[in-house]
Amino acid sequence: MKKTISLILLLAGIFIGTCSAHAAEMQFSDISIDLETAVTHNLVLPDTWEGTGVTWTTDGVYIESDGTVNRPYPDDAQNVTITAEYGGTTKTFTVTVKAFESKKEIVRTAAMYLSFSDISTDDSNYVETDLYLPGEGLYGTDILWSSGNPSLIDVVSDGNGNYIGKVSRTHLGEGNYGVRLTAVFYFENEFFEKHFYINIAEDSMDYTLPEDLTKLRDTYRDEFLKRNNIFDLRSDLILPQITTDIEMTCVSGNPDVVTADGVVTRDKFYDKKVTFTVNFKKGYITTNLIIPIVVTAYSNSELEKIPEDDVKNLIAEITRNNSMNALMNNLTLKTTGPNGSAVTWSSSDISAMTNTGVITRGTNDKTVTLTVTADFKGHTYTESIDIIIKRNSTTSVTETTPVISGSPGFSAPSAPVTPPSGEIIYFDDLSSDHWAYDNIMGLVENNVVGGYDDNTFRPGNAVTREEFVKMLLLATDNYSAGYDSEFSDVAEDSWYYTYVSCAYKKGIVQGIANDLFGSGISISRQDAAVMICRALGIETETVNETVFPDFDNISGYAQNAVCTLYESGVINGDDNGYFNPKNNITRAEVSKILSLVM
Repeated sequence: MKKTISLILLLAGIFIGTCSAHAAEMQFSDISIDLETAVTHNLVLPDTWEGTGVTWTTDGVYIESDGTVNRPYPDDAQNVTITAEYGGTTKTFTVTVKAFESKKEIVRTAAMYLSFSDISTDDSNYVETDLYLPGEGLYGTDILWSSGNPSLIDVVSDGNGNYIGKVSRTHLGEGNYGVRLTAVFYFENEFFEKHFYINIAEDSMDYTLPEDLTKLRDTYRDEFLKRNNIFDLRSDLILPQITTDIEMTCVSGNPDVVTADGVVTRDKFYDKKVTFTVNFKKGYITTNLIIPIVVTAYSNSELEKIPEDDVKNLIAEITRNNSMNALMNNLTLKTTGPNGSAVTWSSSDISAMTNTGVITRGTNDKTVTLTVTADFKGHTYTESIDIIIKRNSTTSVTETTPVISGSPGFSAPSAPVTPPSGEIIYFDDLSSDHWAYDNIMGLVENNVVGGYDDNTFRPGNAVTREEFVKMLLLATDNYSAGYDSEFSDVAEDSWYYTYVSCAYKKGIVQGIANDLFGSGISISRQDAAVMICRALGIETETVNETVFPDFDNISGYAQNAVCTLYESGVINGDDNGYFNPKNNITRAEVSKILSLVM
């Protein structure tokens, strides 16, 4: 019996040891919101990890045992080793405590870390007891205190270098009174003010805030401070999204600088101070969180960089969405840059392209210089690009071979398609205001595509794999005869036999399975992208998962090709930015794409 018990205990010990071995390993992100190479905020050093007690060891100078970070100044950044011991595991973090860059940063950071909970055990909206006001802050700063209403909060010295905020409460029925308490942080000759807005509760008031209300307010404050650098704000506020039945509203002290939605407008010359208030309401009970914010003015280097970035982004955008060496459609020219610059455009030849991007195609190709200028708060940047506007052809369509068809045995028109008088319309179902009209007619002119025998083009029809192969070979000058097919579903007497055989020998197509090409199957958008890259001999190495919201739906073999063609301006998404990789590609879409790669 004793042997059985011993065996059970041994197995239990092995099981427990195994579980412990697979416990999640502590990461630096578990104790800090900073990077290990640039620590600026205090660390959160837990007492336990995965149910096991943790013992911490630090250097005690730049990082104390409670996680307090003491940043050096004016010395350089300091390397520190932090060690956590838990459950038989020793985890060591080697971090760099970032040095302060200026005295201003020292006083601002010290102010940020002093919260109302450091000076009172009461709620900031209902103070009943005296306040403790420290005379020293973090990083060697000193603090001076003053009261906006000494009759309610009188600041007196405690004789030890600190202060007491003596609270005088009003009589019952007189109501609560608000007082602004100011802490002035100073380090040598640099100063920074921080304000606390405090409500003094009337005497004998038997009232406490509900726990869920105070907990939500404190959680919101912690999230808000973690996500925003409130004393050096350079971008829009990130307002925490907390799901709750408690009503929350935000109010800005200066909507011209920071709106209630957190939109920030920075000044060209001066830092701006704003009080941002978050109100919490549950039934008839309310409380608020008051946050002082400093919106930092633009530096000269930022003012000079913003218009340059906007110009380059706009040029990259129109280059990506259009073929600059074969333009046939109007350009969309934005008047506001991504960073808010005012943008103007000018054309070297307004008879060929206006300053708003409207083109007029002539009888010959024409090169036009398009110039874009961005202005941001008086700082400007200008850059130009050359664009070739393709001539407008009015020749009729002639075909003697089936270029593309709705079925393998379909024959192309035996006679030319003659446009009627007046508006030039080559096909009964294709007017000149169709978004792909110029692209289609360009391919018609070059005998890459044609119409059906009922004088229609059917731009919305799906394209089969064999139809796409023929169009692609002709558009990229890859076609040559004399090859044999390796596919069992490509008959030797079919109209597409030589095209599929050529594409296979040149490595443009590989088939869908074993010896099957997939004749008669509509080609997907992603497969079309892969074939185009192969036909053009484009190296596809880069994958950018942010180009389309549905990027994960693109098959692995097609991701490189899709990204490459997107970056080259050959393909783009739908009106919502989605690529829809598995959708069938239409005749109009193929015409647009092939006209860009010809």
